[in-house]
Amino acid sequence: MTGGTTPVTISAPARFAPDASQYTELKGGSVRTVLTVAALAVTLAGGVAAQDRIYQTGEGVKNPVVVKDVKPNYTGGAMRRRVEGTVLCSAIVLKDGTVGDVTIARSLDEELDQEAIKALKQWEFKPGTKDGEPVNVQIKIELVFSLK
Repeated sequence: MTGGTTPVTISAPARFAPDASQYTELKGGSVRTVLTVAALAVTLAGGVAAQDRIYQTGEGVKNPVVVKDVKPNYTGGAMRRRVEGTVLCSAIVLKDGTVGDVTIARSLDEELDQEAIKALKQWEFKPGTKDGEPVNVQIKIELVFSLK
């Protein structure tokens, strides 16, 4: 559901009992209770979704800028196997500049893939922006492993 909220109004001759677990009738009048729980839940869910939205670069979204990068470790096993190449990672740069979820878009070696993820999770960014506000942005990063 999109758009504004629709408040739901219920009038009932009720009040909370001292233990708040039962309702008792009021004498001589009714208490008008406005319930907006459903509408509020929809509004909050929409707000959370907007806050957690993940943008792609382009279309008014500026790229995050690397402030701190961490080089991945070359594992002993990968060195012995003489594995070289590139791991392509997909990562979410959060609006606070930290790295959220990281997935492997193109694998090189299971050990080196894990080292790439560990390193990338330590990176820091100036966050990407949309309309001047920090936003979550999905990026692709290539991490190169070379024995040279």
